[in-house]
Amino acid sequence: MRTNHAVRVRPAPAARSATVSVVITCYNYADYLPAAVESAVGQADVEVEVVIVDDASSDRSLEVARALERRHAAVTVIANPRNLGAPEAFNAGLAAATGEYLVR
Repeated sequence: MRTNHAVRVRPAPAARSATVSVVITCYNYADYLPAAVESAVGQADVEVEVVIVDDASSDRSLEVARALERRHAAVTVIANPRNLGAPEAFNAGLAAATGEYLVR
C-alpha cells in the first residue's frame, strides 16, 4: 500500500537561538558600561554579541570596556583614536556586528 506520508530519516536540526548584536557607543560612560554589558550578555534564549565603541572617552570608559572584553568572550571593543561623534561611532559598531538582529 502506497502512502503520501513523509517519514523522517534524520533527526530534526536542533533549534538554533537567534543571534543578536548589541552595539553600545560610549563617550565617558564608564559608570554605566558594566550594567549595560551584563544586561546584554545575560539575555536568555539568544546568542548575544556586544560591540562596544569607545569614542575617545576622557574617563575610564576604555579601561572598563577592555576589562569587560576580557571577562566575556561575546564582547568586542573598538576604540576610536579621536572623537567622531555618535553617528560615526555607531557606524563603526555596525560594521563589526555579525548578528542576525541589531540592537542599539
